[in-house]
Amino acid sequence: MKRVCIIQRVMCDYRKKFYLLLHGKLLSENISLVVCAGLPWPGEGFVDVLGELGFGARSENIKIAGKAYWQKGALGPAKNTDLIIFEQANSALINYYLLLKRKLGGKAKVAYWGHGWHFSKNSGVRNSWKRFFANKTDWWFAYTELSAKNVEKTGFPRDKITVLNNAVDTTSMRNERKKVTATQLAALREELFGQDKLPNSEYVFGVFSGRLVEDKMIPFLLESVELIHEKIPNFRMIIIGDGPEKNRVARFCEKNRWCAWLGRLPTMSERGIIICSLGDIWIHPGAVGLAILDAFSFGIPLVTTDIGVHGPEIAYLEQDVNGMITDHTPLGYATAVVDILNNKDRLENMRRAATRSSELYTVEAMAENYAEGIIKCLSA
Repeated sequence: MKRVCIIQRVMCDYRKKFYLLLHGKLLSENISLVVCAGLPWPGEGFVDVLGELGFGARSENIKIAGKAYWQKGALGPAKNTDLIIFEQANSALINYYLLLKRKLGGKAKVAYWGHGWHFSKNSGVRNSWKRFFANKTDWWFAYTELSAKNVEKTGFPRDKITVLNNAVDTTSMRNERKKVTATQLAALREELFGQDKLPNSEYVFGVFSGRLVEDKMIPFLLESVELIHEKIPNFRMIIIGDGPEKNRVARFCEKNRWCAWLGRLPTMSERGIIICSLGDIWIHPGAVGLAILDAFSFGIPLVTTDIGVHGPEIAYLEQDVNGMITDHTPLGYATAVVDILNNKDRLENMRRAATRSSELYTVEAMAENYAEGIIKCLSA
């Protein structure tokens, strides 16, 4: 039996189903899998579920200097394996040890899993470092086609790159959305905005769900939704999330009762499903990552800006089809959102396209792609 070890800094809840599927697919091919991960940093907001896998091994993330860290205990599970896969993170010191060991004749093949480079306008040094090491592995597991193209530019062979199409459990979200009733939606409207006394059919809802951190451009978001509300008085905004910007959001919502902040709430919780099902447009002007698939799973087009710090999942957005990228000004952003909301046919077409996209980018397909890549790598 071939043995594979995947080393991650943390094992987040949104990866659980993916790993269970991947483990099953590999086992059917007589390949064993162990996933090694540490705990999130204090206050980081990630939910660790390594103990729920049954094939996980706990390591300890130890900060060395600045952002650099060592994953103590990860080398044990990786011993005597045929393939070791690790995140393409400049700060993960264990990567350099494993790359050097392979260079010096180590038996286990090594592979990167990641973005390809930093998707940011101000990441010159970090990207130079990433590019230097990007072609030092035996295989590459790229998040999206955009990531694969960036890896290929470093001279890495295209036939040794597996495109995963990074995903969350869009299938379950779509299925749960279908179970939400009109009564549940009406009750939520009454709970959040009952003081308005508007008929249910007159509301228009914006949704944001994500961490309230700097790269999500929360001040920009709040200024934009205020402009949207000025143009569409029956517009209501729901913000889900927690983080350093929470006090700013709380103050804004206290002043503007048409905007509700609900704190951190798992998207797949019953309440999270109902809240997201209420949305008409996903307001996300800052860095876009996997949240784009949360939006699509609920049939909601996502509108963002050309900020230049998006993750590779931005490749899933088709301009004016399932979402939109606007210029990075609150007025330009708000104007684009208002135009979509005021054109019901356009909005409905975008909602249908968003749902179709969620059917394309699934965790089931991601696990299948990953398993195929592992099999090819082991046999190469």
